Amino acid sequence: MRQLFRRFVLGELLLFGGYIGVAFYTADKFPKELMDWIEADAMSRPGAFATAAVLALIVAVAFPLSLMLLRAGRRYGRCLFLRILPPLVLGVHVLQPISIGERWSELCFTGVLVGYGFIGGLLFHPEVKEMFAQSPPPLPDAKPDKTRRVILWVVCGAVVCVIGFFGLCLVIIKVLPEPASEGLEVKDIAPLKVDSERDEIDKALAKLTDRFMENERNKGIAIGVIRDGVRTIAVRGSGVRADSLFEIGSISKTFTGLALADAVQSGVVGLEQPIHTLLQSADGPIMAEGKPLTLLDLATHSSGLPRLSGDLGIWKTLSVRPYGGFTAEDLEAALLRTQTGKREYSYSNFGMTVLAHLLGRANETSFPKLQQDLVGRFGLTNTFIELPADLKGRLLAGHRWGLETAYWYDSGVYIDGAGSTLSSVDDMLGYLEFSMNPKQSELKDAIALATQGQRDAGGKTQRIGLGWHRGEDEKLGPIIWHDGATRGFCAYAGFAPKVKTGVVVLSNSGDMAAIDLGTQIMKALAGHD
Repeated sequence: MRQLFRRFVLGELLLFGGYIGVAFYTADKFPKELMDWIEADAMSRPGAFATAAVLALIVAVAFPLSLMLLRAGRRYGRCLFLRILPPLVLGVHVLQPISIGERWSELCFTGVLVGYGFIGGLLFHPEVKEMFAQSPPPLPDAKPDKTRRVILWVVCGAVVCVIGFFGLCLVIIKVLPEPASEGLEVKDIAPLKVDSERDEIDKALAKLTDRFMENERNKGIAIGVIRDGVRTIAVRGSGVRADSLFEIGSISKTFTGLALADAVQSGVVGLEQPIHTLLQSADGPIMAEGKPLTLLDLATHSSGLPRLSGDLGIWKTLSVRPYGGFTAEDLEAALLRTQTGKREYSYSNFGMTVLAHLLGRANETSFPKLQQDLVGRFGLTNTFIELPADLKGRLLAGHRWGLETAYWYDSGVYIDGAGSTLSSVDDMLGYLEFSMNPKQSELKDAIALATQGQRDAGGKTQRIGLGWHRGEDEKLGPIIWHDGATRGFCAYAGFAPKVKTGVVVLSNSGDMAAIDLGTQIMKALAGHD
């Protein structure tokens, strides 16, 4: 019996490892119909991990139960095993077609089939057949049989291991930051200088995108440079084009800041206006260190509000859409329940979302519609919060740790104005060009107000405007910038008005090196060593 038990354990390990391996190496090729019910219309590897974990859980529980019944001599043990086996085999056949050409997945499938052979063979072993033919032994009068206790511990241990493994996968995929690629130094890969010609910039960007894509976790990148009104764009990755849509994360805050500046210039609101005057549910001022919170406090991250509200629990944080399902009423209720801290620079997504909500109320519309009108006034046609249905094919899939992630916006208000915007590299270059040269626009004064340093931002040369960060450099003058990151995207946008240079880097991978590339390119092109 000891030999049979060892064979069972080996078989189960092969089965469990095989399923997880198959999910890891081939899940991005799952048929869409299979993935729709797993992760809300998102073809994603995390969803495949869920499928694999469920199958593995069935394997982990079904076989010990069969063995327990078998060991007890109960005639139904083999029947139970055979009833569990067909759906598991069906699972193999569902996965099998997508494994063609995947060397590692074929090895995993070999392990799965060998595992079935090891465990299935137990039922036809002479000793096992003899045990099935026996009548159940009488139950002892006192404590349960030791063997049953051991097998019960095996069952419980298997369940705990599967749940623990799946939980670890969730933490890695959804919580831990993805490590940045190493060795992406612009000066070593493709040196750029302040007097680089356009063809030199074009070749340099091509080298940089190629080097970025050498990391197999990275799935796509678009880099754009604008100098004196001339644009250069390099893209790499499946389906990536100049008009492909990326999540730009916290760069969204710059549009919110511009919307505030425009509302101030139009007389709709004031920078120092207390926020309770625009809330529907507030009975009085919302205070921080004895003073009412203002719109300027929200726009400059100096409101004392936390980075996120306390309404996001662990399950929400780990979910596909962590900010989904929040209504305007939920947002105001969360604000009224939140304790404010010190009135100093402390980055707050929550505060910027509240600002976007208040601007919508002040203009008697929703913030997505307000922003859409704003970007249309300076010619951006590929920048959205609410993505039109006919353009969904241009939205790239995000990736974290090389695994596909779902589009996280679902029309809830929680992340409006703080991280919900989609845009393309071409549109973002247009945004920077307009911001550097708004002379003929009705938004000229609003852009000047939004990019002006309003308050300190935690460094000697760092200031915060309305959404934009502003640094001062001895050679370059002011560098106005913002970066952004979502579950599966990274982005950078920055410009130096003095040298009329702007840089955009968008990636549909969680590799933070994309943001660092933007900073390096900006400094190199603007004449920084």
